[in-house]
Amino acid sequence: MRVGFLGAGVMGAGMVTNLLKAGHEVRVYNRTPARLEPLVRSGARAAATPAEAAQGAEVVASCVTDTAAVRAVWLGEAGALAAAPPGAVAVDLSTVGPAAAREIAQACADRQIAFLDAPVTGGEAGAREGSLTVFVGGEGAALERARPFFDAIARVVHAVGPVGAGQAVKLIQNLVGGLNLAAAAEGYALALALGLDGERVLEMLGATTSQSRSAEILLDRVRSGRTEPGFSLANRLKDFVLALDMAHAAACPLPLTAAGSEMFWQAAAQGMGELDQTVVRAVAGRGERAQAARR
Repeated sequence: MRVGFLGAGVMGAGMVTNLLKAGHEVRVYNRTPARLEPLVRSGARAAATPAEAAQGAEVVASCVTDTAAVRAVWLGEAGALAAAPPGAVAVDLSTVGPAAAREIAQACADRQIAFLDAPVTGGEAGAREGSLTVFVGGEGAALERARPFFDAIARVVHAVGPVGAGQAVKLIQNLVGGLNLAAAAEGYALALALGLDGERVLEMLGATTSQSRSAEILLDRVRSGRTEPGFSLANRLKDFVLALDMAHAAACPLPLTAAGSEMFWQAAAQGMGELDQTVVRAVAGRGERAQAARR
């Protein structure tokens, strides 16, 4: 299958690598061309613009940071829709919210191109291992045409409804995950403030009804001390904002989400936005500082 891929960041690079391993022909664009060098060595062809990546492609996919970046690679000057052939399937793997998905879908329809909003979950490891979970919104026929593409990058593909539904499900998943992380960070902070072994407390949560993948991720980061982003705090905040906007449009109040996001805003205000989201523990009760004061 001929694939045009837009975005070779932490997630995109892993997906492109797995597409190449599956035997697909991939032409890839990235805003920072230097990031393409390892992919070119693996067999990808570098594209200077999104339009060049989309030329002759059966599937054109994007995996970029935010709504502005999605609009730029699809609709901007030399955007992918300027060159993607009629009959192609456009796939956006980013997390940008239902409104943006429907906007790109309409632009695709005007050019006789099917569109799937297909945000992914599974993190950098899932992208690298080809074990992502994908929530797909759009027509079933388009999904089947793009099935070889998804088989190369994902372990599980959920068809969840019309265009925009994939974004909605992903944002729900992300707000629940974010709140789980905030709760685990507060529990960890309280354990430290009480003079307990915070790592041991997080470990014990795994054997109780408080178990969560977010708590496991927090424990791993506490033990390793790593702060480079698997999923950045800035991206977590972006998804909270998108979820709250989506809820506002649906007249559905989300008081826990609104309150939980404040911890992440506090960490961002202290310059932690580009670090891993688990650094939110630094503002959760200031437990680590309390522990340090006891030493």
